[in-house]
Amino acid sequence: MMDNQSIERIVRRVLLEVTGGTADAAEERYLILSRQQHVDELQMSRLLPPAAEVRYLDDQAECWQSQMLAEYQGYIVPQLSINTMMDLALGKASDELGQLILNLLLSGKRVEVVDFAYTAFEQTAPHALWQLYASQRKQLEAFGLVTRRAAVREKIMHQGHLVTENDVERMAHEGVKVAQLAPGAIVTGLAQDRAKALEVTIHRT
Repeated sequence: MMDNQSIERIVRRVLLEVTGGTADAAEERYLILSRQQHVDELQMSRLLPPAAEVRYLDDQAECWQSQMLAEYQGYIVPQLSINTMMDLALGKASDELGQLILNLLLSGKRVEVVDFAYTAFEQTAPHALWQLYASQRKQLEAFGLVTRRAAVREKIMHQGHLVTENDVERMAHEGVKVAQLAPGAIVTGLAQDRAKALEVTIHRT
């Protein structure tokens, strides 16, 4: 009896043949650097090619020892914690996931992050602390760790009643070109300056 992964592989190959794809595309393999139970699989499916073969750390425990890393074309971290991010920005690791990411970066691999945990505190974090985390993120990008994005939304509706400099920086980072504001929304002076510098257009309804 075939397991679920074998069935998924066969289905992907059939779909490729029906749609005129190539068999090689089905061999594109991604390693998700997380346990499967901790991952939003619907979100992940939107970020990967339809024919991609996906593996999680549950599937191959030896990945923790970096023995199987050469088999994959992509390495994706669903969410990078603040502690792991801070360690990696200093070129060190204090947990297994951090060590695995560090090994990949040292091997010249491109590691992609879907979400950074610090961004959940965008509306409440003191500016200086936010800037510290943002600078560490930039340091990691210089090391070869990048943000994996779904399709870029060039125009968005900003739901908040206040637009800050951090809001504008996040929009620009996500590829947003035009932000439509809710009625009565306030844009800070720093946000206006940052929007001009980053070429983000802010429209009021």
